[in-house]
Amino acid sequence: MDKQFSDFGIGEEIIKRLSAAGITSPTAVQQKIMPLVAEGKNLMFQSETGTGKTFAYLLPILQRLCDNPKSSNPVRVLVASPTYELASQIKAQVRLVSDVKCALCIGGAPISRQVELLKEKPQIVIGGPARLLELIHLKKLKADAVETLVLDEADRLLSPELRDATEGLLERLPRRVQLIGNSATVSDYTRKVLQNARDAIDRASEEKAPAERGKASGSKDSAGKISTDMAANGSKDAGAKDSGNTPADQNPANQKQAASAIEFVTLPTEDVLRKRITHVAIFAERRDKIDTLRSFINAVKPKKLLVFTAKSDQIENIASKLRYRKLECEALSAKIGKQERKSAIDRFRSGKVSILVTTDLASRGLDIPDVTHVVQLDLPQTADFFIHRAGRTARAGKTGMNCVIGDAYEMQDFAKLEKKLGLKVYPKILYKGKLTSPRPDAEENDGKEDKGKGKQ
Repeated sequence: MDKQFSDFGIGEEIIKRLSAAGITSPTAVQQKIMPLVAEGKNLMFQSETGTGKTFAYLLPILQRLCDNPKSSNPVRVLVASPTYELASQIKAQVRLVSDVKCALCIGGAPISRQVELLKEKPQIVIGGPARLLELIHLKKLKADAVETLVLDEADRLLSPELRDATEGLLERLPRRVQLIGNSATVSDYTRKVLQNARDAIDRASEEKAPAERGKASGSKDSAGKISTDMAANGSKDAGAKDSGNTPADQNPANQKQAASAIEFVTLPTEDVLRKRITHVAIFAERRDKIDTLRSFINAVKPKKLLVFTAKSDQIENIASKLRYRKLECEALSAKIGKQERKSAIDRFRSGKVSILVTTDLASRGLDIPDVTHVVQLDLPQTADFFIHRAGRTARAGKTGMNCVIGDAYEMQDFAKLEKKLGLKVYPKILYKGKLTSPRPDAEENDGKEDKGKGKQ
């Protein structure tokens, strides 16, 4: 018998809202991760794109907040996101299934407005690590009350450009905080940095407790606070008095080990990249890439197409040339304003435009339904970025096409990537308005893929 959300402690109200959104049963990653989150485990989980990672952590967190309301408490859950688009999407999913108050705090937006939002006592705050850390430094966001921190797309949050802010955020949180991370790709480097950050929280707590004990002489208030800190840190004097703990939990060594341990969970691959996505390579000199893209669009007539480029200064150029050829599209980059970015995403998501040109800004975690085709106008520097780009299509059990338009050097790199990832890449040409194979014998071998993939 198939598992249901109710089997994982999700309440009737959330289930009703999930059903209204067409979500009736948990995915494999949700079945595996929801119980671990509900148990309060520190964990980092890896699962392919489009498998339902956000709801895997979000549903048990929301249920916990609903079951244990604390109206007088400040923010209880922080969700750190590498991009505005992903943060907005997470907030939308919170609102889809619950009435739990949440706030969006993103860099680039007026911080004064975000301070006002925090005065409304949201239970969940979602935002970039740098802005969340800034609000904590300004004492507008009380870190000591945070129960759970989620690092959504943890590998990106722990990359060199965001690592300092993310680690700074971690260091400001109490030892009891539950740490949850997820991504479609998790490197050994990410695991090491995450574990080190978790250990740093514990060290900070251990150093803090003796210092506060030294200040406690004669102060009733201070003594009470120290007792609380000692209990949280597994102190023998205070921890043994906590009637809510099991005997094993009362052991200080066990408490320290439990607090420090991060459970790494890798979900069995559904092989989306190889089984549900057709990979196509089209040769084009650098100067001809945009014309080749236009010819590809006219030949394939994609229902919904994401175009990726690593060169942010070329996004508007690509979009304007497509518009000049009567191909309506939106351009999305970090250089445009928040409202413009939101408008571009909304128009693409709703289908008002069928083409979105962007950088890797949109390749991380963003779930836009029914993307049938992805075009990469260059190869990213790492295989992880390639996987995240391609993974914007073939989501939720559907199929799709990923096309790389590259010059001779990029085709060589693509061949190496094909071997590394175990892909089957089909070379194609654009001929007489059609996407076709360069040789008749190749056409016979892969013609079915041309017709079958990218149709949803």
